[in-house]
Amino acid sequence: MLGIPAFGLTFAVTTLTAYLPVFLHSLVNPIFVGLIIGGEGIFSLFIPFIFGVLSDRAKTVAGRWHYLVPAVGAMASALILMGLIRHLAVIAPMVALFYLGYFAYLAPYWATYPDIIDKAHAGRSRSAESVWRVTGAFFALVGSGFLLSAWKPLPFIVSAGLVVTVTLIFGWIIKGYYRTPIKTEDRQVTTAARQSWRLLKSHSNIRNLLIANALWNATLQSIQAFTVLFFTQGLHRSTSFVSGVIFPIAAIGLLIMAPISGKLADRYSHYRVLLIACLIYGLGDLLPVFSQASVIILIIPLVSGAAATVMTLPYAALMRLMGKEHHGALSGLFGVSRGIGTFLGPLLTGVTVVVASNIFKSTNGWAGMWLACGLFMLVSLLFFMRLSPKAI
Repeated sequence: MLGIPAFGLTFAVTTLTAYLPVFLHSLVNPIFVGLIIGGEGIFSLFIPFIFGVLSDRAKTVAGRWHYLVPAVGAMASALILMGLIRHLAVIAPMVALFYLGYFAYLAPYWATYPDIIDKAHAGRSRSAESVWRVTGAFFALVGSGFLLSAWKPLPFIVSAGLVVTVTLIFGWIIKGYYRTPIKTEDRQVTTAARQSWRLLKSHSNIRNLLIANALWNATLQSIQAFTVLFFTQGLHRSTSFVSGVIFPIAAIGLLIMAPISGKLADRYSHYRVLLIACLIYGLGDLLPVFSQASVIILIIPLVSGAAATVMTLPYAALMRLMGKEHHGALSGLFGVSRGIGTFLGPLLTGVTVVVASNIFKSTNGWAGMWLACGLFMLVSLLFFMRLSPKAI
């Protein structure tokens, strides 16, 4: 039940990254699309860490919920306004406000997992969360396309309602933990920053995991931001084709692997499962660079299953590296790594699309997005393979 907020968060962020570019494409070129969608991830450089540390100062586990309230207010208001007022002067600051709330929400929410869940069940707990996340992504990718056809602001208004609803439900779920104390010191953000920096310098496993996680999120955010445009602008397909054919096929792999990847990791090690998934994910992303034949659709479930595994297990791996204290601060660092990927991924992918426009003429350069995504995944292995397999 801890995973319920992931449904609303993922629905909202997927709707924003997948369908807002449809509005933006007529206003700016792909580089600026990537900058607007991913550039607001600059907030991730400090917001997750600050709110993670602040939530560590709550007296009980349930006390972390109070840090979610202003965050969800920012997200909901931003979604409504960007849906209703489709002008660049409004959309850009509203995307910024959304990400401000989004990154403030993540660390206090994630920290409830190591507060409550034993390390032995880290993988399974994150699989449960991933099921909610994949379900949210599925409904957003498929449903928001049809909502957009019915009324353009509708998917954003629905997203706003969902993030408010799931946060209220989450508060009710963890109300029983008002007597469960948080095992950490009451300390200042500056002190936590210095201690966390020392931790990153001395703990190579955590450092390499966070770098790999940034690259994994660069891939994910780029795919979310540019897939619809790849099919509509590169292959001249309709949004209904993407929503009704491509995304449901991709959902097959997501729905299969999200529930079981955590169990596989708890049984066979997070290291082995993530390593195999990264290889499949990276090589699979490179295939559309060389061919856009319809037969490639057949491998989509395999690649999306690998993607679901990479979405599910990174925080579970971090949970296994955590001690008994400072879960909020470490969750904040995880949010920082995720946000760096969110920031750099779409921006670099947008640059690749523009630069490659003369190379991939048959898709107007859009096949270049898959080149960027595949390289992100393969480079991540250089850092991930430095982890001690026994540590996670």
